[in-house]
Amino acid sequence: MKPALLLMLAGLLMYSSPAGEQRYLASHLNQTKQVEGETSVIFRTTPENNYWMPKGEKDEFYLYVFLNGQKHIPQERVPINLSLVVDRSGSMRGDKIDYAKKALDYVIDQLGQEDRISIVQYDDGVEVVCPPQPVKNRAQLHQLVQGIQPDGATNLSGGMEKGFELVNTTKKSNEQLSNYIHRVILLSDGQANEGITDPRALRQIVNKQFNSNGITLSTFGVGAGFNEDLMTGLATEGGANYQFIGSPDQLPQVFNKELSGMVSVVAKNTELQIEFPSNLVSCQKVHLYPYKVQGNKINIQLNDLFSEQQKAILIKFKVKKRIKKNMEFISQLTYNNTVNGFSETREIHKTTVQLTDDEALYENAHNPEAGMGHALMVGGEKFQESMQQADRNKFEDARKLLREAKNIMEAHFERVEPHPFLWGLYEDMKKYGAEIDELEKMKKDKSYRGRRKFSLRQKRSKARTFRTISCPSF
Repeated sequence: MKPALLLMLAGLLMYSSPAGEQRYLASHLNQTKQVEGETSVIFRTTPENNYWMPKGEKDEFYLYVFLNGQKHIPQERVPINLSLVVDRSGSMRGDKIDYAKKALDYVIDQLGQEDRISIVQYDDGVEVVCPPQPVKNRAQLHQLVQGIQPDGATNLSGGMEKGFELVNTTKKSNEQLSNYIHRVILLSDGQANEGITDPRALRQIVNKQFNSNGITLSTFGVGAGFNEDLMTGLATEGGANYQFIGSPDQLPQVFNKELSGMVSVVAKNTELQIEFPSNLVSCQKVHLYPYKVQGNKINIQLNDLFSEQQKAILIKFKVKKRIKKNMEFISQLTYNNTVNGFSETREIHKTTVQLTDDEALYENAHNPEAGMGHALMVGGEKFQESMQQADRNKFEDARKLLREAKNIMEAHFERVEPHPFLWGLYEDMKKYGAEIDELEKMKKDKSYRGRRKFSLRQKRSKARTFRTISCPSF
């Protein structure tokens, strides 16, 4: 389901519920807002509940933040500073390298003369096929792409780092290029076996480039056997997109989605800061986005935000025992508004969560928007982890995580009428319980496991959809 359609349907569904409407209106009674400059981003901050019971059993509290780029059709798109990094290792032989080269050719044909492009190939070594340059001689670029041939091991870290280096060098070479979109596109089967191979270390490289240099990373898994967990993890840390290329006929659709998302920037240098009462709560996690905690502030770099792009951010706090003060959270969004001449915009929300001993008041003050965000992100995350554990033959762990995911969904459904997307995800969870049993019985059959893993890719994609969809727009 497309994000925009889900947004509309979820809004209609929950807004038709009187209880949901009352809870939503109540949440905004406890929030003040201050805006400096014209905005190009819809910005909301919603606590999971407007009240907190200090004598209750819970010690976890969630704050939900929703961002949506305003619809904007630019007369001229923002130019792109792009490095295409292609895996040419031995594991890419056959259809994979053909898909990758066709993908490079397709991107070259879509870029304009204002754009900057570089191409990197890697096996156990790294080679710059095309140094950074304007896209003027397409025939020559296509010829360079055709010379890419598979061989050797897979130094994914080396190729990726070279791509970042070329983009960053281009960015710093001319002040006028600073306002370009800066991105690396990595095409690989993700089977890293040379250089840095630890997934955590690879994610740290990407995270540093995203936060320090404002360079985003999109990853494209090529063929059916790529390392999906690695490629999606890198894209998450890189603040951009993950895509799967299963056949050449998917190339136009896949890359149209990638390139069209980059042409209508509405906010650059976007940063979200959450100030929290550190004497009352501690930050445990920011779901899906890289973040830094400094004292009582959480800093989340979001960089570029595009027209109608949605970002849903869920922050988990641990509440200290028997607190005696209301909890106040100050959320500040800053960015350069590209719709209004790169003017600086700052929007501040102050959200107060009040203490109460009234259990009925607390139970009726759950916010459906934050609740849906929690169900999608936490429930979807546990569902994904369950599938990962099943792939590793850890079936009891997979069942435990699946039970936890279902419990989260069911708790949300008790408060709010189920949205069709959430209900569909919940039905997938129930079906997967039987599939775990089936997979365990046939775990010695490698060909079966391969077929199962491939067929579950659609479910994994659905479980990850919470990365890009939002919750209801009221």
